[in-house]
Amino acid sequence: MSGAAPRTLAVIESGRLRVCFDLAAGRIRHSIWAVDGGPAELLLTSVDGLTGADEFSTPVLTELQMPPSGEAQSTVLAVGAAARGHWSLSAVADAVSGRIEFDVACRVQAPRGPLGVAYLSNVPLSLNSQTQGISLAHRSAGRFQLDIVAGDSSAPNGGWQIRPDGRIERALSPPSTSACTLRWHYVVTSSAEDTG
Repeated sequence: MSGAAPRTLAVIESGRLRVCFDLAAGRIRHSIWAVDGGPAELLLTSVDGLTGADEFSTPVLTELQMPPSGEAQSTVLAVGAAARGHWSLSAVADAVSGRIEFDVACRVQAPRGPLGVAYLSNVPLSLNSQTQGISLAHRSAGRFQLDIVAGDSSAPNGGWQIRPDGRIERALSPPSTSACTLRWHYVVTSSAEDTG
């Protein structure tokens, strides 16, 4: 028996970027799209739960909070809980800079391994030494480039890793075995390279 089709709960846009928040099987996932004059193209889809072979936990989100109807929608907050912790994710679209800023947090009572954020990519990926993040080449628009930069990390490439299966991820290990809160802050920006 197949599950119901995902239902879109919220959409925020900034410049040439769109983030859609969808509900499927009781979980909220988000996807990042390029909107660059033609049809929107899917770039990234969030991963929730366990990520696979390396098995670190990623955000499990079940509730979404948005501005009251009638107000401009530029911020979305999602929350949820799983056996390994209480999660929150906020996404803020900045129309002036054309970027979308993400803040993710997980409160864990008894840490049992790494936690992180992860996305499946629909386009080619590369590490970007200039931005210290991940770049995605948006093929249909040619020169369009998407960068994901971790604003809170001095690690190489902002702590992001690219996996052979097209997944990008950024995992953190809790600093102790006692209760703690882990945080991820990253910014998604788009740019068009000048071929002048």
